[in-house]
Amino acid sequence: MMRERVVMREGVSKMAFMKTLFHELVHFKSYNAVQVTTGKDRESMEYRTGLSTITRDGKKEHLLNLNEAVTEELTKRYVLKLFEHPMFMQEKEKTADIIFRNPNAVTNTGEPLFNEDTFFVTEKK
Repeated sequence: MMRERVVMREGVSKMAFMKTLFHELVHFKSYNAVQVTTGKDRESMEYRTGLSTITRDGKKEHLLNLNEAVTEELTKRYVLKLFEHPMFMQEKEKTADIIFRNPNAVTNTGEPLFNEDTFFVTEKK
């Protein structure tokens, strides 16, 4: 059943916190509907959250990946605007410096580690 709350623990990065919070708030503010499932064991549960839906018997979810993709795209657009705020400048500059000093960083599969979606980077101590 929907709980209608977002609970988060503040972390190391203001940027990462803000991005995650906005992502969850987009989910929270998306269209939501509840249903009573069909069948012998009827229960109250989510039917629709944003673009994703759950079958009337409550056993299968549809369009979850599309819902996450749209939510993340909205988050990205919002975050890019907010990152210009002075509150985030120190983290933004530190991230840019780490990326500049590590231009050839790759993942375990050999893909570039940093791309246009890299908002925050920290170095291991």
